[in-house]
Amino acid sequence: MAKLVTTDHAEARIRHRGISPEQIATCMRWGDRYHTHDYHGHKGADRGETAYFLSADTVERARLAGVNIPYCNIAVVVAPNDTIVTVIRCRRPSKHWRPA
Repeated sequence: MAKLVTTDHAEARIRHRGISPEQIATCMRWGDRYHTHDYHGHKGADRGETAYFLSADTVERARLAGVNIPYCNIAVVVAPNDTIVTVIRCRRPSKHWRPA
């Protein structure tokens, strides 16, 4: 697996939330894609980031395809230059994200 490029913020979140590089790569491979956008009304805050969300439904679809993923409810936010901005443990995608 190639080295993941992360921001300092993402590195701190990865350590704090105990999310492994394998889990991040799996989320980016199998997770549902969403467009993030500015939901606070800040001008220029929409940086074109993409969020990948690994839900229980997605894990079930992977299982039916013959892939065993023993975890779910992880989101990875990636900038347009493929740098990981942050990682999140969440039950559902943000209501501010739109399907890609």
